[in-house]
Amino acid sequence: MIITPKIRNSVALNCHPVGCGKLIDEQITYIQQQPTFIGPKNALIIGGSTGYGLATRIALAFGSQTSTINVSFERPADAKKTGTAGFWNNLYFKQAAKNAGIQAFDIQGDAFLDTTKQAVISCIRKHFPTGIDLLVYSVAAPRRIDPLTGITYDSQLKPIGSPVCGYTLNFTTDELDYREVEAATESEILATEKVMGGEDWQRWIDFLQTEKLLNKGFKTIAYSYLGPEVTHAIYQKGTLGHAKAHLAKTADILQNQLSQLNGEAAMVVDKAIVSRASAYIPMLNIYVATVFKVMQTNGKHETTIAHKYRFLSDMLYGKNKTIDAQRFYRPDAWELDPKIQSQTNELLTQLTPENFKNLTAYWQLKTEFYQINGFDVPGVDYTADVDINTLITTLNK
Repeated sequence: MIITPKIRNSVALNCHPVGCGKLIDEQITYIQQQPTFIGPKNALIIGGSTGYGLATRIALAFGSQTSTINVSFERPADAKKTGTAGFWNNLYFKQAAKNAGIQAFDIQGDAFLDTTKQAVISCIRKHFPTGIDLLVYSVAAPRRIDPLTGITYDSQLKPIGSPVCGYTLNFTTDELDYREVEAATESEILATEKVMGGEDWQRWIDFLQTEKLLNKGFKTIAYSYLGPEVTHAIYQKGTLGHAKAHLAKTADILQNQLSQLNGEAAMVVDKAIVSRASAYIPMLNIYVATVFKVMQTNGKHETTIAHKYRFLSDMLYGKNKTIDAQRFYRPDAWELDPKIQSQTNELLTQLTPENFKNLTAYWQLKTEFYQINGFDVPGVDYTADVDINTLITTLNK
């Protein structure tokens, strides 16, 4: 099979397995070039197949020899379909970990389902009988079935109160699209909270604590993004931000709940990155392209893997903690530095449909979007035939 990218409305419909594997190798190499740190012995990552979750898993495994279990819901490949990038990321990571003598296990399933939680509990009992030291909650999902009621909730990326208009990047046409996003209804706000809020995070901790699988000093973190004022209408003050506020309240509840273990529960506010979710959020991607350009100019730009390594080694398991009054870890402080934001806001006012590709980091953003799906990766022969089944068999050896 010769694999070429299929992109529709900033959503990748396929991926290139070889490119995915090369990016995993590059991220592992980056971590191996950094100083090691003393992290958790055993970690559970909910959503560790892409983005922040994947970078966290790589940084923990190859930066502190952490054994990991990853829960992800990815579309598998077959002889005719490539599956998702996350499917291949899991295979390549697991092979690399095995070669390095690091334990790594994957549970393929819907993290919201109690049956998936029970499968994870069985895996922990079998492979980590002493329990786990860290749970990372890194979930971006379109829908959730409430395990108590059976009701299906669909998350929405909408503003609250009034519609929002603005430009958004179109990676297919290399143009700016003018979009109007209607305001969410009350039911859509609630549904998004049900999917992207803290309810499921709470259930994970409840399940594991009931089974006595949380070690003394156990930590749990949930990843979030706040962004600057310019993005608030579509993000922080929208349905997604409302859900993240519920996630933050859950962190406080869990902090009290884990006191008997001398544990910690906290939100982590990360920098903007190119991910499956961020590329899709209307109007956010043009800000990301602009702030990337400004951070590069100021020597403050980080890759996703560098960002996660800095957070884990310096903050969560280090002494250079940046924590705000709400107990949020703030590795996004570089992005929200007043100098960076002032220059970003000034540049945003100059953008037009004619000049945005030259004034921002648009081409870098587009390249990274293709790369997280295995395309446009240097050193990969995209004219070569890929035998999906043979590759799967090889990676599973």
